[in-house]
Amino acid sequence: MLDCDVLEYKICESLKGLNSEQLKGFWCDGVVMSEDELHYSAKSVNDRRFVILRAWLGKTGQENYSVKLKFGKKAVSRFQRGLSIQDCFPNEDLEKFISIDTVRKTMEIQLK
Repeated sequence: MLDCDVLEYKICESLKGLNSEQLKGFWCDGVVMSEDELHYSAKSVNDRRFVILRAWLGKTGQENYSVKLKFGKKAVSRFQRGLSIQDCFPNEDLEKFISIDTVRKTMEIQLK
């Protein structure tokens, strides 16, 4: 199962590392699972390689965003074994792995 508190923290940490004037001051005030529980199973993550979450982002942390969390090989492997995916978040070149559309209120994160 995904730990939404850890995801909230990692999203906040990632937002601080982005070099975008438009996103300066953005933070995350919460993350919840927004799909049927079946979509967060090990089988579903293995088959789809992503999950959809709901997060509250923005300069106030209150704007509702749809977050597509995309699983790379390492993240799928760790998720399958019931391990934390916390260390699968990118640490550098964040712009290559994280995209945010402030008009459509969407965010995509590519995990390792």
